[in-house]
Amino acid sequence: MPHRFLQIHTLTSYPAALLNRDDAGFAKRIPFGGKTRTRISSQCLKRHWRRFEGRDSLSEIGLKMSIRSRLTFERFIYSPLTESGVDPVLAREATQAVMVKVLGESAKAKAKKEEDGEEITVRTGQVTVLGRPEVDYLLSIARDICDEVTETNPKKMAKATKAAAKAKLDAAAKKNLAALGKAS
Repeated sequence: MPHRFLQIHTLTSYPAALLNRDDAGFAKRIPFGGKTRTRISSQCLKRHWRRFEGRDSLSEIGLKMSIRSRLTFERFIYSPLTESGVDPVLAREATQAVMVKVLGESAKAKAKKEEDGEEITVRTGQVTVLGRPEVDYLLSIARDICDEVTETNPKKMAKATKAAAKAKLDAAAKKNLAALGKAS
């Protein structure tokens, strides 16, 4: 039997407020019903649902919220490693190795880093959206890498952490990450 979908378009009145704006700072607008109307994007509504903490909030009904940030790896992987006593240099190398293995690294970013001699960063260039189970899994991988790597020479440490990340985040591990996203 074919699937049938029902899509409902409604006009909802909101008080006079600019709930979200476009890149030029103007209120978002769309022609609808022969008139130009202020538009409220789905992202605007979803952000409110994520942030709301009152009665019947998503967190109150037991949903584990995803983490949306450029600082996900810094806050939820690097910081817990250093707080548990891991050498900050090793923690940064392990976090960077996991981050690059999971998200990839553009050739442009890699070339710029090598050219500038830039310090290893554990921040992403754009917002990442990872579920709490994925972040916990990546933290456990980073902990395992830190436990394995015994090098103290920075260049050898970097090489060892990259090799350990490659071994731990192989094709099977990437399937695990994909499956975490589909888990209910």
